[in-house]
Amino acid sequence: MAVDATLEEDVREAEAEENEGMRAHLHTQCKRRRELFDSIFDVRIHNALMARGGETPYTHSLTGSVDDSVL
Repeated sequence: MAVDATLEEDVREAEAEENEGMRAHLHTQCKRRRELFDSIFDVRIHNALMARGGETPYTHSLTGSVDDSVL
């Protein structure tokens, strides 16, 4: 999947960072992006979130897009 390739590239860039603090920050960002994409594209994770009544950032974006288009 293209998302996997992009996220793997981000991890490689983070690992190449020389500054330890920045490297840790970039790794954290990579982890957050992975969790976000997993919550959208992994049906099992997405369904579990929805069953708990959780919403993903994707849900908010989609809702905003639908609301704006109706007006």
